[in-house]
Amino acid sequence: ASVFLDLELASLYLSQKKTAEALLALEKGLAMDPEHLEALILYGNINQTLKQNDKAKQAYSKAIEIAPDKEERVYLLLGNILMDEGNFDDAFDIYQRLVDAFPASFAGHFFLGKIHAEKDRPDEAEAAFKRALALEPELEEGRFELLKIYKASGENAKARALYLELLDKNPSNIRA
Repeated sequence: ASVFLDLELASLYLSQKKTAEALLALEKGLAMDPEHLEALILYGNINQTLKQNDKAKQAYSKAIEIAPDKEERVYLLLGNILMDEGNFDDAFDIYQRLVDAFPASFAGHFFLGKIHAEKDRPDEAEAAFKRALALEPELEEGRFELLKIYKASGENAKARALYLELLDKNPSNIRA
């Protein structure tokens, strides 16, 4: 038996919507090799889907520990769970580690901006959203987040310019 075969078996079970069997196959594989990156990530994904967030967080944290510069998405998955739980401080740490490991991660900068905004740090939020937009110019959600900041701080000229930019890109945009 090998972890590879258990991983393949788990994928097959998932394609058949047999989640419990997939988890058992992954647990068997991870018992043989607790540091198998793909198995850890899939194990985290399944547990996250099942709302078993503690198991998912543990799997994602281990995956990051094993290969901190290999899988950008694992940081995002873990950070999103933490944000959903309202644990913004730990989520911030994860997203900061993400952008340290992957400086071109527009999503990492975007979520850092969301946390700065949540923590009422508009200057830091603005800088993070601008960095995300510099990395991914089509990130419309980043513009809407900036718009919220500008409106809340009374920066009407910046808000107006951003509204016009959004409407110019998409004249039928109902959010603008």
